[in-house]
Amino acid sequence: MNSYNHYAYASVADWVYGVACGIKPVTPGFAKVRIEPHPDERLNSLCATLDTVHGRICSSWKYVENSIRYEIEVPVDAEIVIDGVCKTVGRGKYLLISCK
Repeated sequence: MNSYNHYAYASVADWVYGVACGIKPVTPGFAKVRIEPHPDERLNSLCATLDTVHGRICSSWKYVENSIRYEIEVPVDAEIVIDGVCKTVGRGKYLLISCK
């Protein structure tokens, strides 16, 4: 029997959450968060949800025609970085569209 608690499995999940969907804590316990997704056309779309003590953090993106549609939900103050532009936002749901 092989262990499913192996570094190789965790490193893929870490990449999905921390890089592809860009969910990163700014302060301990996700009291403040930074969302900086890195979409890749090879995946077409991706969604990651993380339940924290403050509430649910969700970061998703999808290629739609000639743009990328981002849907982000944060329960705390957050920095959202899209195409190198950083915006500080409060808790809420955000829909952003970026041209490719």
